[in-house]
Amino acid sequence: MADAQVAFVLYGDYYHPIFVKSLVSQIRSKTALDLDFVCLTDRLDRDLGADVRLVVHPGLAHGLDMERLREGCKFKLGLFHPDVLSPDLPTFFFDLDTMITGDIAELLAIYEKNPGIYLLPFHMVQVWKYPWIERTFRKGKYFYGTSSMMLFKPRDFYGIYEDFQRYYDIVSENRRPLTPGESRAWSTDEQFICWSAQGRTRGFSLRKFARFRRGFSAPYWPWLARLKTRLGLNPYRSRALIGLTFDGAPFKPSLLANCKPGDLLQERKHFVYWDFPDYQEHWKALVSAGVG
Repeated sequence: MADAQVAFVLYGDYYHPIFVKSLVSQIRSKTALDLDFVCLTDRLDRDLGADVRLVVHPGLAHGLDMERLREGCKFKLGLFHPDVLSPDLPTFFFDLDTMITGDIAELLAIYEKNPGIYLLPFHMVQVWKYPWIERTFRKGKYFYGTSSMMLFKPRDFYGIYEDFQRYYDIVSENRRPLTPGESRAWSTDEQFICWSAQGRTRGFSLRKFARFRRGFSAPYWPWLARLKTRLGLNPYRSRALIGLTFDGAPFKPSLLANCKPGDLLQERKHFVYWDFPDYQEHWKALVSAGVG
C-alpha cells in the first residue's frame, strides 16, 4: 500500500499536461515515499503519463454545469467526492503553478501529529493553533487558507462535497437567496473548503511551503520591492522550503516565462521586482514544452 497519494486538477486548456508530468517528476526526485498520483479532470484523453490515474469529475455525469464548476475554481471541490481518491490515504494536492523544492515527507510527518485539512495560511496570526481566540474574539469567523496546496485524508472530508452539492442545487435552481456568509463561502473553492471544514482546518508554516507573492513582494512602494529583491530579503527562499506556489494573476507561469530582469509585477498593493532567473528558467521550459 502506498504511503500517500498526490492529487492534481486539470480541466480546459489553460495548462498543458506537461505541468502535471513535471510536478510528478519533481516530487519523485525529492522523496522516498511510495506515492500514488491522481488527476481530477474533465476528460480521459489526456496524456499525463503512466504514473497518473485520470478520474473525470463525478458531477459531470450527473448533470453539473461545467461553467458553474469553473466559477471560483469549484471544479476542485470534486476532490472530496467519495469516488475520486483512495479514502484512507493521506492526500497531497498541488496547483499546477507550484514548484517542489524539497521532500514532501516532512509535511506528512507534521500532518500525522495533528490531522485535519492543511492549507496555506492567509492570516498573519495562525489562529487555528489557538481555538480560544476563535471562541472569544472571532465568533462566527473561521480560519482561512488558500488551496494552492492541501493535505488531508479524503474520508474525513466527504462532507465538503455533500455541502457543495447542496449549495450547487440551491444556487442553480434559485431556491432562495444566500446569506452574506453563505455568499462569501460560495465565492471560491478555498472559501468553501474553509467554511465547510471550519474547526478542522490547519496551516503549514510558510517557511515550509510558501506563496511567492507573500514571500517575495513588498507592500505599497515599488522601491521597497526592488530593495527587497536586491538584498535577498526573502525569508522563504531557504533550504527548509519544500514548495512554492505562484498563485495570483500576475504570477502565472505563462507571464513569468516572458518576464525580464527588472520588471515590476503588481497584485493589488503588493509589488515584486523580478530578478529570479532560476524560477524564470523553470517556467520558461515548461511553457515552451507545452506550446511545442
